[in-house]
Amino acid sequence: MRVHPAPVSDGHVLTGQRGQATPLGQRHHRHQARPRHEIRVIERHVDLGNLMQQSHLTGAPSDQVMEASATPIVPGQGAPFASTRRPRALFMRWIEAKSIDPAAFYERLHLLESQVCWISIAGGGGTGFLVGPDLVLTNQHVIDRLAKGLARWQDVRCRFDYCEPASGSPLTYIRPTDVGLAHPWLIDSRPPSRYDRHPQLGDAAPEETDSALIRLADPIGDFPVRVDSGDPGAELRKWITASSPPPPLAVGNQVFLLQHPEGKPLRLTIGTVTEFNEAGTRVRYDANSLGGASGSPLFDADLQLVALHHAHDLARPPRWNEAIPLGVIQAASRAHDVILH
Repeated sequence: MRVHPAPVSDGHVLTGQRGQATPLGQRHHRHQARPRHEIRVIERHVDLGNLMQQSHLTGAPSDQVMEASATPIVPGQGAPFASTRRPRALFMRWIEAKSIDPAAFYERLHLLESQVCWISIAGGGGTGFLVGPDLVLTNQHVIDRLAKGLARWQDVRCRFDYCEPASGSPLTYIRPTDVGLAHPWLIDSRPPSRYDRHPQLGDAAPEETDSALIRLADPIGDFPVRVDSGDPGAELRKWITASSPPPPLAVGNQVFLLQHPEGKPLRLTIGTVTEFNEAGTRVRYDANSLGGASGSPLFDADLQLVALHHAHDLARPPRWNEAIPLGVIQAASRAHDVILH
């Protein structure tokens, strides 16, 4: 990632930390004998006989099942709406989903779990993820209290390694690592759209990516997950790379959302792409999320970054979840001399 930012004035923030965290470096090495982390998968139970899908992006439910489109979404091009033709048998949609190599999937997931963080802000907060040694990508609305001076930036903490153990005492597993913000902390940001809650009135513009790039006080991505291990071969934390152009994304594709819902330990939810808006600036899917998941990375079946999660339906149960495609964010950032790759 190359960043050429203009200086930005400071904001202010306050934090509400959860639980005990260690300073940077005081943790077990991930290859030491210890209980492994658990990323809890939130399952959806679907009554196929009463399966309901949203129609278009109006928020109105429909008894039509959207058929997977073979058309990839290419950055810079308009995205098609999901087809609402009467479907073939539902199992045909599942056949179109990609098969996954379990060993490769877990190896990649194990690395990603150390690169996603909870951004602790008093009165708010959200999820974020490393896109450089000291750079975190999240939503603009997550750091809105900072920008408005409602809290102090000095008190913000980005909490990494915030997972639950699969077994054993919480005292035996790797402890969370808190990292503060640099000064100045804001590199680049773009607002959300007024159409995000009312898409029937229009589409979000290409510049309305609801994204924010913030700088950490320490280049945690350049350090091992346990920096005091003394092992020269210790695995580095690294960061999530954003390929350009990003992988194509189409209706029917599997997606995976790594998130800190309501500020809780890391969770993984699984779903399927259901539709795009006409401008291709928003994508919707049925992987569940809760408040606090804003700013989470959305991955494809190869666990490659494809979008930035930012919203969900307020109904219970939610009928949709929504993200900004990675290609849209990259294009808006390039226009301001910030390159995500």
